[in-house]
Amino acid sequence: MVSILTTLYLALNGLLYTGLGVAYLVSPHKMASKTDFVLSSGTAEVELRAIYGGLEIALGLFMIFCAFRPSWLVFGLVLTVVIYAGFAGGRIMGIILADSFGGITWKLLLFEVAAVLLGSALLVSLMLNSGAGK
Repeated sequence: MVSILTTLYLALNGLLYTGLGVAYLVSPHKMASKTDFVLSSGTAEVELRAIYGGLEIALGLFMIFCAFRPSWLVFGLVLTVVIYAGFAGGRIMGIILADSFGGITWKLLLFEVAAVLLGSALLVSLMLNSGAGK
């Protein structure tokens, strides 16, 4: 059961990342406006497409790859949890330094923390069920 939930977690996150990546790659200005980004130059647009587009597509496809390879489930979970923890940590630091917690920020933080907690629970369960770490 844990491996089915893990597959679902990785596949859904993979689809989310891939979908967002495609959206940023195709419509960077529209997507940037959702988080108050202002693309003031061609360089800014290229960077947004590279990081939010290309990198997210690559991560999403890799999560999907891991989801359907039983021997890669643990690695996929570790990667996904670390990514979300990095986003949440960076967002918390940004909230503190910019003294800003408005807009979509709190919703994204809540999602990231939930993803870390769920992914961590799945990871521990998967490792305990497989006997890893013995």
